[in-house]
Amino acid sequence: MSLQLQTRVRNKKTGELGTVSPDMGCCGPEEVPVVYDETTAFLGTYHNDLDDLGPENAKPDLVRCGAGQGDKCCIFLVIGSVGPECQRYGLLRHALIFKKMNAKRHPAAPFPKCFLLRS
Repeated sequence: MSLQLQTRVRNKKTGELGTVSPDMGCCGPEEVPVVYDETTAFLGTYHNDLDDLGPENAKPDLVRCGAGQGDKCCIFLVIGSVGPECQRYGLLRHALIFKKMNAKRHPAAPFPKCFLLRS
């Protein structure tokens, strides 16, 4: 089983939901890096322990992601060639986590619960 980045998964053993993220060279050949909901770090999980729930399909919203709001801005919000993109589970994930920038918010809740509340 080959799971793509940004795929939602359910752990068959624990029932936990999560999203496939890029590996930092830490997972074994039978493992998939998964960031489980309400956490911020990935955990290597055996392929056979995961059910594929389909793509995450996060749709960033400049206001609700905190663009222009300094430290309230989500660190995973980027502007790409086609407009706003969420890189929370994309190839830029680790670069954004370890980069010093004005954005500081590193949400643990899954999309769309990761959004700022509208005021």
